[in-house]
Amino acid sequence: MKTFINETELNAYTGKAFDLYFGGLKTAVFDIETTGLSPSRDKVILTGILLIRSGTAKTIQFFAESPEDEKEVIENTIETLKQADLTITYNGKSFDLPFIAKRAEKNYAGPFPEIYNLDLYTIIRHYSDLGRFLDSLSQKNIENYLGISDIRKDRISGAQSIKHYEHFVTTGSFDDERKIILHNRDDILQLYRLLPVLKNCDLHKALYACGYPVGGIHVDSCRLSGTELMVRAHAIKRIKDYIAFPCPDFPCRVAASSKTGLLEIDFPAEYITESVLVIDALKLINGALNLILKSNTGQIDEASFPLPSYPAFQSGYLILKQENRTNCLEINTFLIYFIKILESALTQKT
Repeated sequence: MKTFINETELNAYTGKAFDLYFGGLKTAVFDIETTGLSPSRDKVILTGILLIRSGTAKTIQFFAESPEDEKEVIENTIETLKQADLTITYNGKSFDLPFIAKRAEKNYAGPFPEIYNLDLYTIIRHYSDLGRFLDSLSQKNIENYLGISDIRKDRISGAQSIKHYEHFVTTGSFDDERKIILHNRDDILQLYRLLPVLKNCDLHKALYACGYPVGGIHVDSCRLSGTELMVRAHAIKRIKDYIAFPCPDFPCRVAASSKTGLLEIDFPAEYITESVLVIDALKLINGALNLILKSNTGQIDEASFPLPSYPAFQSGYLILKQENRTNCLEINTFLIYFIKILESALTQKT
């Protein structure tokens, strides 16, 4: 196995919506090259990781000089990715992550680490209009759309990369190796440069549906069902068993399992008009502070309510839905604060 490490200049991406969910997280852009599309019979031949830190960016690539190096490639990839809180991929949820997880299992390389994955392809495909006027949502086509395709130096496709690897294994050709490494390195660098495309997407709606990380808890889904806001999540670190039933001071059901790490939160809501569904957000926050966290700070009031002053927050209430519009941004913002309180209680040592 060969390891390629390069430092590169890359401006850190920042955006109001992106930072709400991912600000401060240790970020790794991730991409793999394989001998084919089937994790049952094909192998991982190259992994590329772009580690983003304050003001620096480092590419780390693990290359299998022969197919027998796959286990070593995967083991080194796992150890490197453990440094990250967030992975960014392009179609990684459908291909890269399940593929390498399956190959890790087959190679007895240890479990693949559970890191929140932001799959840009999924966001673009389902939560933007780009598919209506672009003939393809391939990564290179999105690069063309953003006007950054000229930065890319490699000129081969993923399919061509396989051919070059087959020739490399037979001949040891340095030129084949160079083309494969360059293709993968450009993929991860360009993928990070794609992040501004999120401004063309409804990121709040996407994450409301697909989930997001809050500390050591990953929200898996949110949905409105009748007059309830139902949230399902799981902890990536050990939590305590906990259950709370609705009561006058805390009208909410919470259930957490130390065995499975699963977390269920159901917020009862009410219609204040035929089309406006709300929850008493201020009461729920105070209940979480006093009953779950057992804080001695007392009640917070509307003036000190630690959430942004969005129109959907009014007099301590959160408007979940108005007419046919679900206020995804405001719901997510409320849940981030609420779950941080909950996580503090569930991870406290007794």
